[in-house]
Amino acid sequence: TSTLGTAATRVQRALLAVGVISAIAIPARFVANAHGVAAVTMFSAFIVTVLINTFLAGRQDGDKCPHRRLYHIVYRAISLSMVLTLAGAVAVHLILDDFNHVVLIVEVALILEFGAYWVVQTIELWNVSTRDELADGECRPKGERLLHAL
Repeated sequence: TSTLGTAATRVQRALLAVGVISAIAIPARFVANAHGVAAVTMFSAFIVTVLINTFLAGRQDGDKCPHRRLYHIVYRAISLSMVLTLAGAVAVHLILDDFNHVVLIVEVALILEFGAYWVVQTIELWNVSTRDELADGECRPKGERLLHAL
């Protein structure tokens, strides 16, 4: 198992434990904040996924992926827009006192941004089984997969 995979598993278990304990120990507060916490956690995971792919796309073998610079730039733009949109969502949530449709609009924007990433990744990886096939030899440790967890 990779270090990243182990870390991701531990974070996931910790978040689950905090959620379960919160639901039992402080149910009213849990209900009041569950959507916001879940949304930020989910969208943060989306953003981390795009950032990891941005990192990997920038280190692909130029012969295997002749458009790697373009994909790297597009992934960077998408990840930046997602970070700014998530920051906007948190700001809107903190500024507005009660539920507002603006929060839903921002969440839809994040979903559409992730959808754009998914389309770009599908085009990029259309002719390969995994991103490993495009990796630069120096990027892959000991000939193993880049990300065991993913």
